[in-house]
Amino acid sequence: MRPKKIDRTHVIMACVFLVGMAVYGFKFLDAREVALILARFKPVALPLLIIFPAAFLWLKATRYATLFSVSGDPIEDTRARRLTKTSYAAAQLATLLPGGYVARIGLMERSLKFGARAVIPTLLEKGLDLGLLGLVGLLTCWLYPETRVWGGLFLGLLVVSVSVFASRTIRNKCREVLTSLATRLAKKSLVTEALRGRRPSRRTMTVIALQTVAVLSLELLILWFSFAALGLYPTLVVVVMGYAVADIVGRVAPTPGGFGVTEVGMVSLIHHLGEVGLNEAAAATFLFRFLLFLLPALYGSLCYLFLWAPLIRAGDTTDKAV
Repeated sequence: MRPKKIDRTHVIMACVFLVGMAVYGFKFLDAREVALILARFKPVALPLLIIFPAAFLWLKATRYATLFSVSGDPIEDTRARRLTKTSYAAAQLATLLPGGYVARIGLMERSLKFGARAVIPTLLEKGLDLGLLGLVGLLTCWLYPETRVWGGLFLGLLVVSVSVFASRTIRNKCREVLTSLATRLAKKSLVTEALRGRRPSRRTMTVIALQTVAVLSLELLILWFSFAALGLYPTLVVVVMGYAVADIVGRVAPTPGGFGVTEVGMVSLIHHLGEVGLNEAAAATFLFRFLLFLLPALYGSLCYLFLWAPLIRAGDTTDKAV
């Protein structure tokens, strides 16, 4: 009997996951912070800290499926929507290294042949999260004189972002540049399909807005409980502002997920404004990043192994699902 051929996709995803875990472990795990977490951690908080990241991942996957109404017909079929959410969750295993977006689009291509169409939802979800978090950061920064300069920076970023997306001229220019580049690379049809958008209904836009608010609210809830689980209770506004400012700065950093840059910014701001010890702030910040990045990546690997891969092996693709 001939041995089964190993799926190259599985090999690539496994390598990306393992390398990402190794990078995360060697670069971002500090023994002192881990020891401090274990010394201060309240076991009663453990169930919530396990459930919240899972709920966060499920909510983002649900919004991701809704965002496809921006790049074509809404995904209304139950099985197709389930595959879309499963693909999103499974792709989280690649988020510890650059390339998470590519992995998400790749899994969508394998499961529902949505490769090019998945570009807009994949980029739009990050834009929504970053824009709302920036707005929250702007509002909180103005409450403290020390951070009003950051507030001005946020305002400038938001104005530029809104101008880019609101101006039809700029959008068309970007479209022309991408199409011209794709033509030279013989990928014009792929880019044209990726940029083919549509205006969703008001009801859909309202649903997307509410889902985005829910995503950020759950994210901030995880942040708050990361401190509370260690017996730390800084002012909520300080914690939110510290995270918003540091996350925006981390977005432009060359490290995966803004690791390193985001942590330093959060610890510094929360320690300076929140009357929390430097070591305690560092431990809580690490716990938060663990819950928001590493744990969803682990959940994503489980989704990939036990949900996405079996569906693909069973041939549950567009031909059967749509």
